[in-house]
Amino acid sequence: SESNGDATRQSFAVLLTSVAVWLIGQAAVLLSDSLGAMTFWHQVTYVGVVVTPVSWIVFALSFTGREDLLDERAYATAAAFVATVLALSFTNDTHQLFYSGRSVDFVGSTPVLDMDPASLWWVYFGISYLLIGTGVVMLVSFALSTETTYRGQMVALFGACLFPIAANVITVFEVPVDPVIDLTPL
Repeated sequence: SESNGDATRQSFAVLLTSVAVWLIGQAAVLLSDSLGAMTFWHQVTYVGVVVTPVSWIVFALSFTGREDLLDERAYATAAAFVATVLALSFTNDTHQLFYSGRSVDFVGSTPVLDMDPASLWWVYFGISYLLIGTGVVMLVSFALSTETTYRGQMVALFGACLFPIAANVITVFEVPVDPVIDLTPL
């Protein structure tokens, strides 16, 4: 339906915008040379980081024809989740529940921000991966049940999902790779 197409386009635009904010913020963190500047840009980055899994599940629901699940209550819940996580992140210095510490480390001569996740960050991480995983499962299920004409698009979309998920897992679990930067938004 036309409204489904509009909802899909709008949710995809929000998804792309959130990833762009993440990417720009991450680039600014990498270009910063002080803890204060890195922390500021990390907060900017976090707007994209937190909105991305929410916009992803909204996109997946809309794209697969499940927009009936996207009522006012669902949007209010999503907005409350985003606002809560951002509030916890932005006020972390007062409670240390999202990050237990932050410092500047060096990889060679390059300064990098090191954030030590605390308990509530891991809760956020679990919820965000539940949203991302659910969206991927919905898209795969849709691809398997859709006409063969659109299957190529679905395979491309699924393939496009794998790189950022793998990059994020590498970043979060600190798998040693070069360069030591968060490649997720790429």
